[in-house]
Amino acid sequence: MAIPAMVIVAWKASSVYIFWIGVHYVSANVYPYFCADATIMGLLTSPILVMTPHCRALLWAQQTSSLVIQNMWIIIGTWLCSEILSTKQIM
Repeated sequence: MAIPAMVIVAWKASSVYIFWIGVHYVSANVYPYFCADATIMGLLTSPILVMTPHCRALLWAQQTSSLVIQNMWIIIGTWLCSEILSTKQIM
C-alpha cells in the first residue's frame, strides 16, 4: 500500500513543529521538578539551581520552543490569509 504524496509532504512540513511542541511540553514539565521544586527546600535551593547547566538548558529549551511555536502560528496564519486573499472569483 503506497502512502499518498500529500501525506508525505504534510509529514515533512509538520515534523519539525511536532518535535518542538514535544520539546516544549517536556521541558516545561521537567523544569519545576529539577529546578524549582514547590517546597520550602526548593525555595531555598532555587537561587543556586537556576544557574546549573541542566536548568539553563531546560530554560533555553522552553524559550526557544516557545518562539518556534509562536512563529509556527504566524506562518500558518500568513499562509491561510494568502490562500483566502489570493482566490479569484470568476464573475
